[in-house]
Amino acid sequence: MSGTGAEPSSTVSVTFTDGVNTPITMTATVLGDGTWSIAPTDISGLNDGSITVTAVETDASGNVGAPVTTTVQHDSTVPTGLTIADPLEGDNIVNAAEETTVVVNGAGAESTSSVAVTFDDGNNTPITVAATVNGDGTWQTGDVDISGLDDGTVTITAVETDAAGNSGPAVAATVEHDTAAPNGLGVNTPDRKSTRLNSSHNTYL
Repeated sequence: MSGTGAEPSSTVSVTFTDGVNTPITMTATVLGDGTWSIAPTDISGLNDGSITVTAVETDASGNVGAPVTTTVQHDSTVPTGLTIADPLEGDNIVNAAEETTVVVNGAGAESTSSVAVTFDDGNNTPITVAATVNGDGTWQTGDVDISGLDDGTVTITAVETDAAGNSGPAVAATVEHDTAAPNGLGVNTPDRKSTRLNSSHNTYL
């Protein structure tokens, strides 16, 4: 918290109150140009909600000026409602045709939050993208290219951060990344004395 307009020889006290708990008062540092600031202050003992901040200047002669106030919103509650849709890609499998356009979606976000989604195969550099959050709390990524990740299990992690900067717990899902085309197919030679077909046995293939 900081401000201006103090006399260089004054002291400035700053008080935080939620109207319920014991107020917290700090003494500011006043500079020669009249600006003032307090050190980072722990207000975790105050309730979430509106916090009134009051600054009072006392000059070198002991005269106390009129209080000046402002309010801030105290929000220390982490978001906890985030979910990831299941299944992803219809079957929780990402094949070669899908690996450049993977979409992850879910629900439960606060409408003003941001959601970061990370894809990790445990070997390569994880891929992190920002999702779009809708007013109803649903969210969705754009097309994500995971072709740089290995085949196998890919862990998808989503983390919500609310407008106050509180990050919720990560929620996770897994998909199987399988881009290997089958290559073991063979054709058996017909069990005939000759592989040349004639009209008497051409229906037995």
